[in-house]
Amino acid sequence: MDLFESEELKNNLSSWSGVIYKVRFQEQELFRLRYQIIDIGQNLGNTRNLFVRLNPDFKELASSNFNASNLDMLRNVNFENEVIAYVATINYANQNYYPNVKDKIDAILALIDNNLGVE
Repeated sequence: MDLFESEELKNNLSSWSGVIYKVRFQEQELFRLRYQIIDIGQNLGNTRNLFVRLNPDFKELASSNFNASNLDMLRNVNFENEVIAYVATINYANQNYYPNVKDKIDAILALIDNNLGVE
């Protein structure tokens, strides 16, 4: 940290690992929720039929012979709860957390520019 003279910059840089830790936690929570949703979808829905209907790359793939309907998944309270948790977590992070991370990055960059004499 002797590269920079600014104590404020040194403090911001030394506390950066704590900021990254919080970002990692948010992203891991979203990852966990996403895979829980996928797991429910694979257990209750019909992924093959969903891909065939929605993705042009899968048009040559024949529809599934299984009668499972994706509506069954949409009627499942566990699926709904996981989707709501996922959306709520994304909204919380985007509204209350990530703007602060962006502001901290901008502040650190401004301090670096100031310390280097860049205008």
